[in-house]
Amino acid sequence: MKKILFIAGISHSGTSLLDKLLDLHYEISSIVDYSKDQVDLIENDLTIFSSQKKLDDYIIKFPLEKNQYLLMKNPNNLDFLEKILSIKSYNCKVIIIYRDIRDVALSLFYRNDSMWPDYESAIKYCIEKYKIIENCNSNILKVNYSDLIDNFDIVINNIYNYLEISNNIDILKKFESDIDEKKIPEDKDHINRRKIQLKKKLYNSSRFKNETTEAQKIIYNKYVKNIESLKDTLFVL
Repeated sequence: MKKILFIAGISHSGTSLLDKLLDLHYEISSIVDYSKDQVDLIENDLTIFSSQKKLDDYIIKFPLEKNQYLLMKNPNNLDFLEKILSIKSYNCKVIIIYRDIRDVALSLFYRNDSMWPDYESAIKYCIEKYKIIENCNSNILKVNYSDLIDNFDIVINNIYNYLEISNNIDILKKFESDIDEKKIPEDKDHINRRKIQLKKKLYNSSRFKNETTEAQKIIYNKYVKNIESLKDTLFVL
């Protein structure tokens, strides 16, 4: 039975970083080909979940070695968790990577995307997706972005155990080597930022502390004040 690994999460929460890392393991093969000069980051067509045949036709395009996971990363997989978990024809695993939504909302807002024209729309989007993550099936592995940066070895071993794959590989070393040898073409700023994140375990990935305006803090508090699990993230005004 073919094995599929889905990565999901809120946009700008580290899904691409986790995809690149896991793709370096010989038992995992991402659908994104990072060896190309132009990397197609429109990872998968979400209509593949509309029928078993569409899913089969999509998956068959990717050659796999025996016992390899096909890694299908897309933040929007978060909206299809129920369908993914109901797939019986493949051995499916799901990893959700999540991040402090105060950081995510700022990142989405500064992206200048029409989907999030203002900070309020970014916060509402993050809360909607956060609730999905909070209530997801216990068979799904949840990975905290900050833990991935600060406690890399522990988190990556938890992932190995969840996937039941070999832990005899230093992905961090391989990742750094591939970047140094320019095997992963990508925007230089992104490469340098991710290199810093993984080489310096104490890298401070939070931006909300210094960049959130007073007006944004008021908006944030308005939307999270009644969410019990987020009460400790309220800003003190």
